Amino acid sequence: MKLNDLFTRREKEILVGLCKGLTNREIADRLCVSSHTVKAHVFHMFDKFCVGSLAQLINIAVTPDS
Repeated sequence: MKLNDLFTRREKEILVGLCKGLTNREIADRLCVSSHTVKAHVFHMFDKFCVGSLAQLINIAVTPDS
């Protein structure tokens, strides 16, 4: 299974915003959810992929599968 297949549709949408340098508020506004919801998704992805920073999370998202 490809790593990116492990991201849900919503996680991918949030990651796109993060990669564009958007704030949680900006991502939330574009997705019509609260900034708290975006933050919860980000922290869930931190746990899911055992990372501790946005940089590590984005690196996982953009690194081609080996």
